[in-house]
Amino acid sequence: MSDAWWLTAGALGVAALLITFILRTNAAERTGWLLYLTAWIPLIAGLIHYKASRNQRSLHHTRMASLPMLLAGAVMVAFHWDGFPLRELGAEWA
Repeated sequence: MSDAWWLTAGALGVAALLITFILRTNAAERTGWLLYLTAWIPLIAGLIHYKASRNQRSLHHTRMASLPMLLAGAVMVAFHWDGFPLRELGAEWA
């Protein structure tokens, strides 16, 4: 069960990258961004859980899982920034 936190985040992160790079449509970019942002939920929940339970080994593994997520985020920003869901809201407010 302890691996489920970062495995779920990793699966959602990989799915987000695959959707945005394979389908190449505006809807796919938005979907990829939503999946990527959703992938942070189990990772953050795992960090909170392991921090509260003081399980340092699992906390370390979950923290290390955030590095590939940050790398995936950098790829998403570099290649698919136009599909970021909140970007359109910023344009409407300006």
